[in-house]
Amino acid sequence: LGRVNLYFEQNVTGRTNPNELKATHKLLVPSVTVAESDELTSNVFSAQQARHMNFEPIHIRFFWRQLMLWILPLTVLASIVSFKVLGVTGALPPLLILSAMVTLTYLRWQRWGIASDATYIYVRKGIIGIDYWCFPLAKVQQVEVRQSLFMRRRRLSTLGFVLASGRVKIPFVATDFASPLIERVLYEVEVKKPGWM
Repeated sequence: LGRVNLYFEQNVTGRTNPNELKATHKLLVPSVTVAESDELTSNVFSAQQARHMNFEPIHIRFFWRQLMLWILPLTVLASIVSFKVLGVTGALPPLLILSAMVTLTYLRWQRWGIASDATYIYVRKGIIGIDYWCFPLAKVQQVEVRQSLFMRRRRLSTLGFVLASGRVKIPFVATDFASPLIERVLYEVEVKKPGWM
């Protein structure tokens, strides 16, 4: 529809009242045009290029993992129960639900991506709409890298960036992309020693 809901988040560490956190650390600018959102974000992060970046997609194994671990076993179980209770027509609703779940999981896999430039890291995700996360390299407080044995064999990693405003996680990123990015983030934080507040 050409509209954007724009969120700005502030540092939330060190505060004690969770109700106050929800009320005061986020700013929502609802239903603005893409041009208006670009203008507003340029006031906060003047050099960010989130909409113009070429995103590195996450690996297709994310989709297959979700399919094999969750969707197919639950669908088979629901189909067996429905078939025993309702007969042949009982298998149809679980199959319709399966097709919807596979479609939504596929869309989720397609939306995931990560990119970076000299100043910012950009994360793209979503299911039907697309969310863009943009944060300066120097604002990263911790970097998390996780690999299972299966991921290590395929040279994949799950990246996590801990910021003052929360955590951003990106699964199934190619290690060839992740390693230089992590090194650049750590170098940026070490050299600039930014204040996080």
